[in-house]
Amino acid sequence: DDFGLFNKMVKLSAFAPFRNAEDALENINAISEGAIHEYLSEFLERNLPVKDSDKKKKKSKSKVQLGVADSQLAKSIDEDLGIGCVRDQTTIELLRGIRLHFAKFIKEIQDKDVVKSQLGLSHSYSR
Repeated sequence: DDFGLFNKMVKLSAFAPFRNAEDALENINAISEGAIHEYLSEFLERNLPVKDSDKKKKKSKSKVQLGVADSQLAKSIDEDLGIGCVRDQTTIELLRGIRLHFAKFIKEIQDKDVVKSQLGLSHSYSR
């Protein structure tokens, strides 16, 4: 629960908020199907050192490994973008810490804004 300690281990290097509620819903629907939404794909390609692919060959593997909680999404990221994904207990704990301290990483966001957004998205997603 100590942000100071967690922040010594984890640094935010990139963030892109969803453009609107509909965009967030499209992304969560894609993720639930193990697919990569164009917005996520563009974000990863823009912010991770992904190698260029040879048009005749499959995408070359990046040296970066991305922690991903969902195994289907991890497989899609690996196959479509050439970014190796890790899904282990350390990844799960890091993601838990990021969720817990998210509003502290983004100074323009308060905890109540995160809760409000999560609630709105969960209602839309459940329909």
